[in-house]
Formats: sequence, C-alpha cells, structure tokens
Amino acid sequence: MIKMIRIFLISAPFFILSIFPHLSAKTNEHRGFFPRGGLRVKFGNFQKTDNTDPIIEDKNSGKMSLPEQTTPSENLPVMAMYPPDCFRRIQTTFFQEKTILTALSFYRYLINESQWTPVAKELVAANSRIPSLMKIEAKRYPRNPLERPFQPEVAQDILRAAARTAFVEVMKNNYITNPHIINGMFTYIWNQNSGRVQDCLK
Repeated sequence: MIKMIRIFLISAPFFILSIFPHLSAKTNEHRGFFPRGGLRVKFGNFQKTDNTDPIIEDKNSGKMSLPEQTTPSENLPVMAMYPPDCFRRIQTTFFQEKTILTALSFYRYLINESQWTPVAKELVAANSRIPSLMKIEAKRYPRNPLERPFQPEVAQDILRAAARTAFVEVMKNNYITNPHIINGMFTYIWNQNSGRVQDCLK
C-alpha cells in the first residue's frame, strides 16, 4: 500500500501537467526555465529568441519581422565620427606670435633679430594653409582619418606633418635652412601646442 501511495505522489504532477500543458510553461517561467526554442528576451511587446535566427515575433499580431538594422557608424561616439570643433580651431591657430618669437630667441646668435617679427607674422599667416595641407597629408592613408570615423591619434600625426610643412616653407622663404634650427624651433612650437591638442582629442 505504501509503495502504491509513493508511486501515485510521484506520478500525479506529471499527469496533471499532461492535461494542463500551459501550467508547465508558467511553472518553468517562474523557476527560470525557458520553453524549447531558446532563451526569449523581451523588448516591450516583442520577443527575440537567442538562436541564430534574428527574426522578432510580435506577440500581439503574431507577425514575424527582422530587427531594425543600424550602420556601425551610428553606434560610434560623436567624437569618433567627426573632428571636434576644438581640433579645427587648433589648425588655424597653431602658430602664435609669442611662441614663435620665444623659439627664435633660442637662436639669437644664428638668426638676426631683425628677422624675428617678419618670420613670426608670416608663420601666423600660414595657419590658414594648415587645413589644406592636412587634406593633402591625409591622402597618404588608404582611408581618410579626418573623415568619419575620425581617428584622433592619426589626425594628430597629420596635424604635426602639415604644420611642419608650413613651418619649413616659411623658414626657407626667410633663408633659414639650418636643420638644427628648424628642428629645434619646430619641436619647441609643437610642445607648446601639444597640451591643448591632447586635451582636445582625449
């Protein structure tokens, strides 16, 4: 008798669930189990299975549809899509007269002081050429790093190369061709700008 009671107690739940199958699904959901077909993730009135099929089922209408697709660039932060405004400002204000005069003063025994102001003013005017020089420099890359998606580290290298090109041209126009002077002055000017470049692109 006891053995028969045990068999009845064990088999009773399965017998009930076979008659009322919807209770099985409810019970599984409460216990953290999921119906056959994979994990269902809810999005409002939609459910999406975790299998490889990306189709979404509308519970209300019963219709199946593909999820809305987005392009990779739409998921990128704004900083990675376009150059920030501060980076554009740096391009047109890279050479500043005070910084240039200080750099020239390091070579006061090699550069006539009467040249300092003309050189400084010419370099300040050369700021307007830096954006176009950067576009030329960007063509060296398979994909333009200055366009979306914007690549900050490469853009910094392009800025330096373009600014140096403008710098060397002005120096040569003023008959300053000594590599030691050119390298030393430009390194100083770049270092004076590197702080705001890093702050802009971080």
